[in-house]
Amino acid sequence: MKTFYLLGAFFLITQLSSAQTDHNTNENTSPGVVKEKYVLFTDNLSFKNYEEAQIAFDWLFENKPDLNVNLYIKGIKLYEVLLEKEEKEGKDPEKIEIYQDKILSLFDERIKYFGEEERIQQLKGRKMYFYYKNRKDPQKWQKMYELYNRIFELNGSNTSRSNLTFLMLSIVNQHKRKVFTEDEAFVQYEAISEKIEENINNKKKAEQERWIDLQDKIDDLLPNIFPIDCDFVREKMGDRIINNPEDIKTAKRAIKFMLKDKCTDDPLFLKAAENIFVPEPSVGLANTIAQKYQIEKDFDKAIEWKKKAIELSSDNTEKQAELSYDIALLKSIQGKVLEARNEAFQAIKFHQSIASKAYELVGNLYMGSGKDCADPNPVKARAVYLAAYDMYAKAGNRSKMKQASAQFPSIQDIHTMPDMKEGDAIQVECWIGVSTTIRRRPSE
Repeated sequence: MKTFYLLGAFFLITQLSSAQTDHNTNENTSPGVVKEKYVLFTDNLSFKNYEEAQIAFDWLFENKPDLNVNLYIKGIKLYEVLLEKEEKEGKDPEKIEIYQDKILSLFDERIKYFGEEERIQQLKGRKMYFYYKNRKDPQKWQKMYELYNRIFELNGSNTSRSNLTFLMLSIVNQHKRKVFTEDEAFVQYEAISEKIEENINNKKKAEQERWIDLQDKIDDLLPNIFPIDCDFVREKMGDRIINNPEDIKTAKRAIKFMLKDKCTDDPLFLKAAENIFVPEPSVGLANTIAQKYQIEKDFDKAIEWKKKAIELSSDNTEKQAELSYDIALLKSIQGKVLEARNEAFQAIKFHQSIASKAYELVGNLYMGSGKDCADPNPVKARAVYLAAYDMYAKAGNRSKMKQASAQFPSIQDIHTMPDMKEGDAIQVECWIGVSTTIRRRPSE
């Protein structure tokens, strides 16, 4: 019986003690206490009483982490202030890292209780690189890669430019640490570039320029993985450029890298440019392709691409004139003198700014036709030079006028022709077929 009473007394004491503990816990985390702590936290934060704010926040974080999303918004703000203060005043590296890690962990806790991982991870990403980049932690790049790759997986083309840069930096450093092979790193580079390309295509001009700048920055990091030269383009991109002409993004990058390495004479450059032209025709690209064919002395192809450039320049007659003049030059190189003259006159029709050069070119065509347009009549034989002089006069080229006039018929030539005299009109035979005026050599 005595034993029974002792056991009963022990049980009663235990129950009372447990009840007292529960009562204290409930009181400490009751809505009223939580509200009071939250007011203490926010008020002290507003009044810049950061030590008191930290005490109240830490209590809330430990006892009521799911209170509301503002707890984390304001909590991060608090620890950012404490971090900044320590960086300026205390400069204790250990304490600085503690504050940095606290801020990053608060992003994680916010996601845990309130979701929005896609957006919040991006906010965390903008902090982590600057917190980690100078740390001696051998795993820092692995940790950064894991975060930025997660951000990329969640957000794709909506990943911020800064986080894409940090992702590429982490890939480069992981490659240096032999975590990624060259091929693995390049695959990830291409995935990033693909999302950048989507933004370039979908954004308005001002924003578009920022994405183009980002691609330049990403490309500038690539040589840290392997040398970016023509061998690289041939090895990594050649097959796709040749066998998959619809892959425009690869063609664009190939052209950029080949321009940088100054190997645009490679046939792959021309193929990549032609691939790009199909979906994205432009005057500049057509003209570039034409110039490449011209270097290869494939003048027919060069003329074909110059004509495409003219078609695309319908709103710019001055550009059309320049291109038409280029075609006239190419025709003259081919010996197609009549077609060359026609193209030169067409250039003048497009825009008078080209007139001087075009008339000079026609004058050159006439001057070069002396042997081809030979005639037993000495005056007619030299009529080509009279016509050439007329063209040089229109061009305003006094030097060339002097050269042409030195080839005019002599006074004796004119006198031997009874039906001809100075000042008479004369038809220039041969392919030229124009009318001019008989003049004697100036020295006579």
